[in-house]
Amino acid sequence: MVFDLDDTLLDRENAVDRMFLMILEKCYEVVNDSTKNIMLQKFKEYDKRAYGYSDKTIVLDTFFDEFPPKHRLPSNDIQDFWNHNFSNCFSIDLQTLNIINTLKTHVKIAIITNGTTHRQKAKIIKTNLNSCRL
Repeated sequence: MVFDLDDTLLDRENAVDRMFLMILEKCYEVVNDSTKNIMLQKFKEYDKRAYGYSDKTIVLDTFFDEFPPKHRLPSNDIQDFWNHNFSNCFSIDLQTLNIINTLKTHVKIAIITNGTTHRQKAKIIKTNLNSCRL
C-alpha cells in the first residue's frame, strides 16, 4: 500500500497556517485579527502559486512587498528560514499513525512524494512516521 506524504498523511494546509504564524511572530509586531486573516489568505495564495517549487524566496518576498513587516527577512535568508522551520510546522494525527501501524502488520507500506528529499525526510522524522518503519 502506497501513501502520498503531503495532503494525504500530513495536512500541508495546516502546516502553512503554522508557518504563517511563525513569520508573523518573527517579522511583525501587533496585527489585529481582521488584518491577520487577510494576510493569511494572501500568504496561502502565494504559497499555492509556488507549491511544488523548491525556492520559497518569491513567496515571502512577494508577501513582504504587499504587507511590509517591521523586521523583514533578507531575501538571501528566506530559503534557509523556510527549510529550517517548515518541517516543524507539520504534525500527524495519532489515529493516522495507529492505522498505518495496524496496516503494516498485514501489508507492506510505502510513502511516495514529489518534494525534495531533505524537506520530506525532515517532515517524516518530525511526525514520527519514521517510527512506523515504512
